[in-house]
Amino acid sequence: MGSREVGVVVSVRRPFTPPSEKAAIRLIIDEAAEIFRVPATGIIGLSRKQHLVRARQAVCRVAYDQGWTSGEIGRRLAGRDPTTIHHARWQVDIHHPRDPSFAARFDRLAARAAALKGKGYL
Repeated sequence: MGSREVGVVVSVRRPFTPPSEKAAIRLIIDEAAEIFRVPATGIIGLSRKQHLVRARQAVCRVAYDQGWTSGEIGRRLAGRDPTTIHHARWQVDIHHPRDPSFAARFDRLAARAAALKGKGYL
C-alpha cells in the first residue's frame, strides 16, 4: 500500500475590519425596528406617521452619538438633508423627558448601540 499524506488544516485569523458606514447604521436601524416594533423600511422611508417618526428620530440621535455626522446619517435614511437629521436629534431632547414610553425605548436603543460599539460592530 502507498503512503498517504495527512493534511493539516491551519486556521488563520483575519484582522478585524469594522463594518462599513452603511452596514453599521443599518444595525442601529434594525435594533430600533425591534425595540419600537416597526418595520425597518418604515424607519428608512418617508412616512410621517408618529410611531415611525419617533423611531427614526431615535436612530438619528443614537447614530450621531456613536460618531456619525448628520450628512452620513441622512444618506442612509432615504437621502435626508443634514438639517433634517439635526432637527430629529433635537426632537429626541424634547420628547425624552415628556414621554416615558419613548424615553424607555430610546434608552434601550442607546444601550444596545453602545454594546455593539464596544464589540466593534459600530
